[in-house]
Amino acid sequence: MEKRINRDLEDMISDRKNMRITDGNYVRILEEDKGEYGSQVIYTITCAGDAVGAVVILDKPGERKFSDTEEKLAQVAAGFLGRQMEQ
Repeated sequence: MEKRINRDLEDMISDRKNMRITDGNYVRILEEDKGEYGSQVIYTITCAGDAVGAVVILDKPGERKFSDTEEKLAQVAAGFLGRQMEQ
């Protein structure tokens, strides 16, 4: 898509922060992103000890709030992708 990710998300990836956000303090994903979400889960992908990206799950405003299930799903997906990149 040739779009840059937001600096805040880039910092989260390099700091290896993982979070579930449901209270309105959302992280913008792209530079031109308005950040209008109902819930957000961000989980860092690591490959050979390096942070290489993130799994991001988003929900529309007004929908249900994310729980431990969505956070665990992002964790499993990030782990899977990291292991696949190592091979």
